[in-house]
Amino acid sequence: MTEKKVLKVAKPVLAKKSPLISKREIKRRVREDNWIFLLSGYLHLARIGCEHFLTLEKKKEFQRNIILASIFNIKHSLEATIKFLSLITNPDGSKANDYNETHNLGTLIRSLKAACPKMRPDDEQEFKQLFSDFENVAEKYFSLDIIHRHINGPEDFFIEDPENTFLRYPERTGVDILMRYGAVLGRFTDEDVREIINDTHELERTGVKLSNLLEKYFTKKPI
Repeated sequence: MTEKKVLKVAKPVLAKKSPLISKREIKRRVREDNWIFLLSGYLHLARIGCEHFLTLEKKKEFQRNIILASIFNIKHSLEATIKFLSLITNPDGSKANDYNETHNLGTLIRSLKAACPKMRPDDEQEFKQLFSDFENVAEKYFSLDIIHRHINGPEDFFIEDPENTFLRYPERTGVDILMRYGAVLGRFTDEDVREIINDTHELERTGVKLSNLLEKYFTKKPI
């Protein structure tokens, strides 16, 4: 009998109110708890979906939608993770916005880098390595490389130009792309799905350690 894995979900920091903790500090902790629940939930759901997919003996076409949903959940978890890390850099709410409200993951990562503090040499070295590990996995999803590698050619998608704007500008062309998801997902192997599972573990590992490091420099002890 195989041992059943139990996913660890962060426990709320506040079990009950304490008279020694200010209302602002309570609110800050609750906000952080909420972000952790959200981002970890999407990431764990992606992992569970992929693990279930691997148990299927005969993988029918409609069952491969699990892969697509898992990739989306990872992308959304990434966005929430980066915004959560940015939230840590603004513990007292002094900035106009706690985080960049864009959905562009590349822009979010650049904003987070700019908000990072000067650290002690040992912490800075660890932070740079963790951030590099996190970014390497994140790039795979916000560049959609995880899908691009399975596209064979023009037969996998249709491109339409409903507003006749294609070629008017060098980017943001306004064209509609319709992909044959069934064909593309049909090329995902079990090994590709295991890679997605491993990525969820790596994103969880680096995300937790990055948040712990940032907490050291931005979170003040409650008064």
